[in-house]
Amino acid sequence: MAAPPLPVCSAAPVSAETRLAYVLHHFRQAYETVPTVTIGYAGQQPRVAIAERAGDFFARQQPYPAAPTRREWRGRQIPVFFDADPQHLLLELLPDGRAVVNADLISAAFYLLSGWQEYFSAERDWHGRFPYAASVQHRYDFVAVPVVNYYFDMLRTAVEHATGQPLRPRRWAGGAPFATF
Repeated sequence: MAAPPLPVCSAAPVSAETRLAYVLHHFRQAYETVPTVTIGYAGQQPRVAIAERAGDFFARQQPYPAAPTRREWRGRQIPVFFDADPQHLLLELLPDGRAVVNADLISAAFYLLSGWQEYFSAERDWHGRFPYAASVQHRYDFVAVPVVNYYFDMLRTAVEHATGQPLRPRRWAGGAPFATF
């Protein structure tokens, strides 16, 4: 039995501003309070500057970006999409209280959180679902790595440096760090 045909995908390009707003909304949900600080792409000169490296990827509606680099973060090798300059430090904490992230963590987090690959890929199993075997998580072997959590930890470190205030993760009832349903 063949999978049902997919509807034609037609979506407007997703701007850098939209990706930034989407990811920062989720970032702020992960912490109890996030102090007011400008977080944005380097051309805007924010306190926490993110390198814009996605190019026109989110205008082309292709399911897969270039292969991620592997960067060390807190003793672990993390896949980082949209990382065009892996020879630079991933995170620079500058003496004037600014921070520079030398990979496009915003676009990388947006890609994974939004389900971009599932939406734009034509790959489907016989039930019409996007198959794990076609995913970047399978292709680059990081299905058990909470990649976006690591991206948020990098952003948290940058925000803490820029504001001088610690960010505490949001907890569930009873102080639990996670919940299952």
